[in-house]
Amino acid sequence: MLSILDLGNGINTVASGPDNGFYDCAVGALGAPGRHQHNVGAVSNIIVEAQPWLRAGIWGHGSPGVLLTYAQSMGTADQYFAVGNQSVWRRQVAGLGGKVNMLSLIGCKTGAGMAGASLLQIFANTIGMPVSAPTADVICGSYTDGSHKVWIDPSGSWQTFYPGRSMAPIDAPSYIVFQSSSEIMAQRDMHFLLGKGVKSSDIVRIDIDYRSPGSLSPVLRSLSSMPEIMEFLQFADLQNVVGIGGVFAEIITGSVAIEYRSGGSTDKLELDIYGDDKLVIRGSATQYFRLDRLFDAYVSGEI
Repeated sequence: MLSILDLGNGINTVASGPDNGFYDCAVGALGAPGRHQHNVGAVSNIIVEAQPWLRAGIWGHGSPGVLLTYAQSMGTADQYFAVGNQSVWRRQVAGLGGKVNMLSLIGCKTGAGMAGASLLQIFANTIGMPVSAPTADVICGSYTDGSHKVWIDPSGSWQTFYPGRSMAPIDAPSYIVFQSSSEIMAQRDMHFLLGKGVKSSDIVRIDIDYRSPGSLSPVLRSLSSMPEIMEFLQFADLQNVVGIGGVFAEIITGSVAIEYRSGGSTDKLELDIYGDDKLVIRGSATQYFRLDRLFDAYVSGEI
């Protein structure tokens, strides 16, 4: 695990609002950071305490090229930073110029890919100083002794942009390679997820409500035929639950509802989509299932 920041040397402000517990955990790790519920609040909290030799960090849930300043889902245009709404925030963040010596945008994968590179370049050019963001997941864990720790996925890195200097994009880590559907999968036991004795072939319907990170337009898909269901199970690695010992600073981009037969009746399991590469069982924020990096293209019907 890589430490995400020297928490004792800088100015930090953490978003507020309903989420999976990351915000409160980050506050515990940072001590007494500022809190904000919109872009203006985040910038103002830094300006109030700014010194030109200090670093500053804005903390929120993120995805490539996006950092939220409230809650865990996309809100109004003044509650997130992205290239698409820069007309809302560029004048606001310009006030940070010369106030601190470096700014970090701290959320899951905020600095990743072309979207992350574009956001960081605009920030750096606007405020005239280096701006960085992680390209991988940001995680915060709370422990029985009352302590809190923040780290980034060790397979990722930091992306940093400087005023007027272009850099090559850094892709987010890819965990799964897409595979075509397999008939063998239809017989796999799904009891750990859906109930004892339930198999993949007992799934009746899968409803997907997804918003691509940074977009407010939903893509809805309803899968009811076995070939469609089997294909989806290639994107959602539902055989392997992953525990992380903490909670993600990642945007909720939608939901998946799995309807299945069990013991002569029909039940439903609801999961939240984090970014475009995780499914998290609702109510269990520290365990997740991986989605293929192609999930965005899958739900939009491109593949």
